[in-house]
Amino acid sequence: MFIAGSSMPRREHRRRKPWARQGQQRALAQRARNESIDMHEMALAESILNIVEETARRQGAVRVTEVRLEIGELANVEVEALQFGLDAALHGSLAEGARVVCLIIPGQGLCLTCGETVLLAARYDPCPRCDGYPVRPTGGQELRVKDILVE
Repeated sequence: MFIAGSSMPRREHRRRKPWARQGQQRALAQRARNESIDMHEMALAESILNIVEETARRQGAVRVTEVRLEIGELANVEVEALQFGLDAALHGSLAEGARVVCLIIPGQGLCLTCGETVLLAARYDPCPRCDGYPVRPTGGQELRVKDILVE
């Protein structure tokens, strides 16, 4: 079954045992410290896991087989660190063993000097066409769960 991430309704709150979640978060944080992963990506991985699990449960799925993410080049996310964090976070969840696919969205911006829409490799780079500043980012800043495949 295919579930698109963009059409998800507002999340419903399910009560969990707070001590179980805190224990899991502590274990993930400890593993992250041991493996030198950036805590920003670990927090993102936990948020992604919450979205995936809530969507899968809402659809009555028993297992998630694939998670596809869209990550913009300007989103300030280390893709390798995020994938490592997801490997740790998905352990013991509905998505354990799921394939994680990261689709990279190129950075784009509007040059306020020449008025052209240009590709950006990093925020605050000059316009590659006219070397002008500033260039307002217009794309490639997103980080979202595009869709998931479930059984």
